[in-house]
Amino acid sequence: MQNRQEKAFDYADAAIKQLVTLATAVIGATILIFDNQNMAGVQIGGGYTLVAGLGLTVLSILFGLFAGNRLAGILVEDAAHPVPKINDKVAYRLWALQMITFTVGVALIVVAAFLQNGADAEAMPPTPPLPSAFPASA
Repeated sequence: MQNRQEKAFDYADAAIKQLVTLATAVIGATILIFDNQNMAGVQIGGGYTLVAGLGLTVLSILFGLFAGNRLAGILVEDAAHPVPKINDKVAYRLWALQMITFTVGVALIVVAAFLQNGADAEAMPPTPPLPSAFPASA
């Protein structure tokens, strides 16, 4: 395999792995943040927005695994050829789906966090006036 093709395959493989790792970390952090600590087990609030965000993030991991498997398949299929083709439409579509589902999933998780914090927010008491720097003379 030529050096440029090898670098292209390495880059594609690394990009897929990094996004799978990020998606896994986002799911773990989301469970940690949204978990109700007062109840035993994992009790996640947040409503449908959070569930949709987590679902899309899990789907992103699956698309990443499929894209990585497709890259391996390209290398096996093209073993007879001296230079495998990195420009595979199936691998590109799987990677694009991985990126899109990850981005939308994280955006929905952020929206769910804002919605939950907005619902739990209490009105702050008015700020008392600041004392003047110079006391009033009598």
